[in-house]
Amino acid sequence: MVAMLLQAQTIDVNGTKMLANHNNSFPLWLSSGSSVSPEYPVFSISAIEFSIVESTEGNNMVFSRVLEITETQTVPEGTTWKIESVQTANDSFNDSLSVLSQQLDSVLNAPSTPLYQIGDMLEGGIVFYVDATCEHGLVAAQEDLEATYEWGCYGEYVDGADSQWIGSGLQNTMDITNQGCATEDAGITAAQAALDAELNGYSDWYLPSVGELQIMYLSIANGSYLGNIGGFENNWFRSSSEYTNNEAWVVGFNNGYTSLSSKGSAGRVRIIRAF
Repeated sequence: MVAMLLQAQTIDVNGTKMLANHNNSFPLWLSSGSSVSPEYPVFSISAIEFSIVESTEGNNMVFSRVLEITETQTVPEGTTWKIESVQTANDSFNDSLSVLSQQLDSVLNAPSTPLYQIGDMLEGGIVFYVDATCEHGLVAAQEDLEATYEWGCYGEYVDGADSQWIGSGLQNTMDITNQGCATEDAGITAAQAALDAELNGYSDWYLPSVGELQIMYLSIANGSYLGNIGGFENNWFRSSSEYTNNEAWVVGFNNGYTSLSSKGSAGRVRIIRAF
């Protein structure tokens, strides 16, 4: 299996390159101690900094400042950064600033909201992603599924199962199972194993997209400043994102690299669910 990075504009988060797509990668929350920098052709990253204030009802976020990041920066202790967008040479800075201004206006006029922290134990798993509302996100199971599983449908195209972004894993999973994909070893697919799982009182688990796996690596695995709190082995993990009739995306949890794997070969699976 040959490792290779996705060919797209990226930013560097904690030493690992991450896809930076305006429509699907943001907002991205970074906890204190995390580092971020632009990677060519990205020359600037727009972010909002919040201070974390303790209260009797839990931690709250208080707006601190707007940031334009052009070189490596580290999130200060006691704060969190909300990465909103990136700018490249082809972007209009004024357009980007307008979008950021609208986001900031909604933040300043919203009530103080409890913050879920990356690494929290919540609703059956470990929090590895929090969305723009600060109230919802994704958790990963605390352990891999016991067996290894094929992606399935080797030699077949699965309509709709090629999305790579955060929030697309569930639809990919449903597309795979709805097609009734068979495997080379006559077992169930990784997607079906995810849907069948019942862990910690929850039964709505699914197979993450390749983008969701990358975020998982950066937030609770070897790519995180928190360390490998998810207890991941240095293996390739299956995603629900199809590439061709014969291959699907996998992510290596020793270095965060993406690669392609035969849909007919077995791989490790770490399932996720939304909260």
